[in-house]
Amino acid sequence: MLSGMLSGMTVAPDPKMDTKVNILLSVRDGADYVDALIASVRDQDYTNWSLLIANDGSVDATERIVAHHAA
Repeated sequence: MLSGMLSGMTVAPDPKMDTKVNILLSVRDGADYVDALIASVRDQDYTNWSLLIANDGSVDATERIVAHHAA
């Protein structure tokens, strides 16, 4: 089940950031670390990225945390 998709912010063109980086994260019961992982991706200097998160049947708060970031 695809939980959410986040995209990096678009800023002024920078030739070093032409290539889009796609990050795929499969997570199951990752409520203890998924918030920090998403924050780490968002805090990068490189801004041309997409983060796709696949929830692999979590029974903890993973789905809620990912949905919060995707909103």
